[in-house]
Amino acid sequence: MPIDLMSVAPQLDRLFGRPTHNPGERQELLSRLRAGLAAYPLPPLPPSYRVIATDGSQIEPDRHAPVACFLINTGVVELEYGEHPDARLCSEPRLGLDSTGGAPIDDGDEGREASERVQLDLERSVQEMERLSGLAAAPSISPTLALQDGSLMLWVAAAERFRHDTERYVNRYVAGLDTLRLLADRRTLAVAAYTSRPASTEHLSILFGEGDVPGVSPSGVWPVLDRDLYIYLEPGQRSPALPCDVARRAVLKRYTPAQNLIWSFYLNAGTEIARVEIPAWVAQDQALLDFVQAGVYQQCRLNFGYPVALMEAHEQAVVSEADRRVFWQLVAAKLEHLGLSAFESPKALSKRIPWS
Repeated sequence: MPIDLMSVAPQLDRLFGRPTHNPGERQELLSRLRAGLAAYPLPPLPPSYRVIATDGSQIEPDRHAPVACFLINTGVVELEYGEHPDARLCSEPRLGLDSTGGAPIDDGDEGREASERVQLDLERSVQEMERLSGLAAAPSISPTLALQDGSLMLWVAAAERFRHDTERYVNRYVAGLDTLRLLADRRTLAVAAYTSRPASTEHLSILFGEGDVPGVSPSGVWPVLDRDLYIYLEPGQRSPALPCDVARRAVLKRYTPAQNLIWSFYLNAGTEIARVEIPAWVAQDQALLDFVQAGVYQQCRLNFGYPVALMEAHEQAVVSEADRRVFWQLVAAKLEHLGLSAFESPKALSKRIPWS
């Protein structure tokens, strides 16, 4: 049965019909906050350079399947620009057994499944970083920009809520980041993460102090965000680069050495104000910082406002429903070949066989 959209319309009126703040007052406030903020012009790109990117997708463990295993599919992209243009796109699937030994036993099946998803998200993020550092290590004379989607700060709070030991994930992730730093000592290499439509208020807090921005409540329907602060940027321009607040991002305390701490800046990517995260060793090197700004902007220009390398990595990583069905059929066939039980639950069977 379709959604009754006629009943949705009045709800939209109630939700958005009365802005929390006067638009004129909001603009006046933003104008005051922007006073004195810099805009850094778009620097040139090298004549030839390389962009590498990874992104991941997954098939999660299914308690209705005959065995508790998972698959992480990492999309890999290498793009060469300049004198010798080239491209390499592929995906690299890796199979693993579920090992959620720290999952709570008192939250039932739903709690265990949520715990499994969180742990698998961490494993996927780590594998994306490890594969990115592996790509960067390949011999190349071209300046290289290594890109990730989202954040360079590994999100571990949810896993710790499920009492998982997150130390091993953070250590592996930071080791991959540190490999990139050491490679950059020998040749031109920068790493960055790109967030589309960011919802952070971190720059506001750093520039104007903790707590609410005067006159604007963050709980309102139209809160002031960092991207609102930097709306004055012209296409290709960036904001100042600022260090992320370690006090607010507890995981950064585990990002050692200090050169791996994360900074961020905002970039007018042509269609939006995007957030770009970089490690300190990039932020504190003007040539690398310029390379990130110019490289990310050019990537966005080539793909309607979103980095083309990240888009291609996502496309390579996508796991379709057909892929999932074939995967579980392969698992069952292998178990049967080994003389092991390939039994699946009645619920799983009912989803595969149409009811008539």
